[in-house]
Amino acid sequence: MTVGESTQVAGAVVVTGLVPEDPAAWHTESSELLHPWEREQSRQFTRETRARYVHVHVAAHLWAAGVLGVEPGAVEITRRPCLRCRAEHGAPQVVVDGHSSYFSTTRTGRHYAFALSSRPVGVDLETIRSTLDVDAVAHVACSDTERAHLAGLSPAHARATFFRWWAAKEAVTKATGHGLKADFRTVVASGTDASSTWEFDGTAWHVAEVRVDGSDVVGAVAVPPSS
Repeated sequence: MTVGESTQVAGAVVVTGLVPEDPAAWHTESSELLHPWEREQSRQFTRETRARYVHVHVAAHLWAAGVLGVEPGAVEITRRPCLRCRAEHGAPQVVVDGHSSYFSTTRTGRHYAFALSSRPVGVDLETIRSTLDVDAVAHVACSDTERAHLAGLSPAHARATFFRWWAAKEAVTKATGHGLKADFRTVVASGTDASSTWEFDGTAWHVAEVRVDGSDVVGAVAVPPSS
């Protein structure tokens, strides 16, 4: 499993990784580490997607165990209650001996990232896609001020900026538990830089860049500001 070096971001531990190209390497004897909801969710995918899913989730268990200094078998990744219906299919969390830590995961293509913290945390990776109609999506994902800023940029710069903003917005809404059901137009930054203070639903969030070198992937992690 190709997992990079963990870094500290405002109290959160963040790491990026890469799923191997060889499909056979995606299968692992460590799949027994997965929680029942993870196994159930994996059955909904095609064979190749299922293999990637299992690989990433096993990697998450092994990585969290290393960060927390426990055996992999002691780590459970469960779900917090949903904000809407309170059923246990909300944001993931890492549980060890009854004690929970906030946890977030993301994947785009072969790239993935994890974030672990004692406070709410969200992480997101996005592949900059040339096929996306940025103007159309910006109308449902960006504020009027953000759209005006994008309009003043070159097409390539506007596209890269949009995807960085999207990663920041999704990281924030993952941290709050709203996820993609949030109105991204109301997740706004204090400036035009994706790495800054963002506000959503009356709460400020510190957003930092997650770097994936040598790729067309951008990323962000969101945590509450340090007190």
